[in-house]
Amino acid sequence: GEKIHEELLIGEGQLTTPHPKILQANEVALSEIEVASAIKALRRAIDAADEGALRAVVARWVEGGAHFALPEAIIDQAPKS
Repeated sequence: GEKIHEELLIGEGQLTTPHPKILQANEVALSEIEVASAIKALRRAIDAADEGALRAVVARWVEGGAHFALPEAIIDQAPKS
């Protein structure tokens, strides 16, 4: 069947437009420095196989991240020191 409805927005930041069925996203953007910081924190958590730290990084840097389910493979495949 044909898909007649698709929601592409995450979060609550939706603005209306002149058309009643078209909404505009009002998403938060991270700076280049913030993205680099988040990636470094992710790498540290994965390298340490620290699931709690990984969840904390996702919760801090990803909107709604506190509610994401992390794939077990992320933790299971972390290099062991």
